Amino acid sequence: MNQIYHKIATDSRHKKPEIIGYQEISHREFDSWNMGYLQNTESLRELFYQHTKSINFDPYNMNGERALSLLLDIRDEIKRAEAQ
Repeated sequence: MNQIYHKIATDSRHKKPEIIGYQEISHREFDSWNMGYLQNTESLRELFYQHTKSINFDPYNMNGERALSLLLDIRDEIKRAEAQ
């Protein structure tokens, strides 16, 4: 993880990356994820609002626990959409 963070931190495409959580894990939650674009869908706007009380994603107003919860819900939403 440290090597990946260093690569992101030194990449000029990324601005001010922050570590919001750092702990040992027993398994990867997002093993099939890659960088990409999330479509602006009603279901994702609902998830953003549920977790942030805003339809706009602003990670600077979230703590690590809330950010992880949102990401887990997005992961589940993507899986549901892919199953359809």
